[in-house]
Amino acid sequence: MTQLTVATPRVTRIERIDGTNGAGRKYRVSFDVGDPVLLPSVTTVLSAVWPKPWLVPWARGVEREAIRAGLNEYVDDPLYGGQRTIERSTVDAILKAASKRPEEVRDTAGDFGTRFHALVEHYLEEQPPRELVWYAADLGAAFDNFRSWYMESELTVTLSEQMVYDLPLGYAGTFDATARTREGRLVVVDWKSSNRMSDDYPVQLAAYAIALEDMNGEAVNEAWVV
Repeated sequence: MTQLTVATPRVTRIERIDGTNGAGRKYRVSFDVGDPVLLPSVTTVLSAVWPKPWLVPWARGVEREAIRAGLNEYVDDPLYGGQRTIERSTVDAILKAASKRPEEVRDTAGDFGTRFHALVEHYLEEQPPRELVWYAADLGAAFDNFRSWYMESELTVTLSEQMVYDLPLGYAGTFDATARTREGRLVVVDWKSSNRMSDDYPVQLAAYAIALEDMNGEAVNEAWVV
């Protein structure tokens, strides 16, 4: 009796597709046979199902501060110090600018995070890591903290910007680094430049770890949020 062997399709490429017009990020996983598969990113999935109750109070606080700053310009102005009337159009302009402020703060933070990740990746590509002669001043404190942590962690980073996917669970994503401890334990690592430890970070890293295990067949021993 002839035994028929069916080969498992081999992944040839993983591409990241950034969302537009509010659409979440996706990944296109291509194989040596058959059609590509489009998978949502881990962060896209989590943003849809994981509540962030702190976002609304944060946005309201940013708007209030923007309104206060806008009105203070007139309170401190000697022309308005004598209780002169502020035009309605001026009030409308202050409120309109304040309503946009949370998005502006978010975009600025996103730009900071992107540049910080690029700086860390550049630093880790040097073997052994060397001192960077120059980097943007606003990244200084975060980068110095990272560098101190890295020297004390005794981790050896083996790969930066690792793309992973999990077909059965239906997601893909990119985490910042794989590393080894002194004992050789495999670690999934993600750098975070936010000022809070979000509850969904451990879930995010667990998803990366599961996908990496399925792809490589090696157990991930630890996952670190830095």
